Amino acid sequence: MAADRDSDSGQLRVPMLVLTGFLGAGKTTALNRVLGALRPGGRRVALLVNDLGRVNVDASLLASRGSDLIELSGGCVCCKVDLQVDLWRGIHDLIARTRPDHVVLETTGIAEPAALLEGLGTPGNAGLTPAGVVTVVDAEVGAGLLETRAEARAQAEVADRVLLSKLDLAAPEAALATRRALAAAAPEAELA
Repeated sequence: MAADRDSDSGQLRVPMLVLTGFLGAGKTTALNRVLGALRPGGRRVALLVNDLGRVNVDASLLASRGSDLIELSGGCVCCKVDLQVDLWRGIHDLIARTRPDHVVLETTGIAEPAALLEGLGTPGNAGLTPAGVVTVVDAEVGAGLLETRAEARAQAEVADRVLLSKLDLAAPEAALATRRALAAAAPEAELA
């Protein structure tokens, strides 16, 4: 799905993907792989990276590959109202300025993306089209996190697609337990 114009209003509509996952799940690694697969001169992707610290560690790990990048440090955009306002204002400014084909928001590891999805549906965000939620889950520790951490469970529950990470490091029984936990938490999500 790429940016297109709304047939009724003529307004540019840009798909926005939310990339989420608990702390250390591998969101930035997954995003770097996607960015690495983009062809030069191909689709333009606007990246928004949300981090809780004063220094945005994830943004420094991203190889943006010529995409536009906005760093959102100092709080979780799903929780803090002033950051939500900055988020939507920043996205709309970025769309108007650079006309990306896609917008990708990489959330903090403790984000609850349902609040972001609610904000995406507000009238002020008419230029954005939800493109889905991809939740990255660590295959080794995912089952335990889904059981003990409300944030991890909330991230899985809103997922359209779940990406299991670190399968090469996970014990087979741990990966199986994570798959079972995901089947219970996100039965409608596509598991990749």
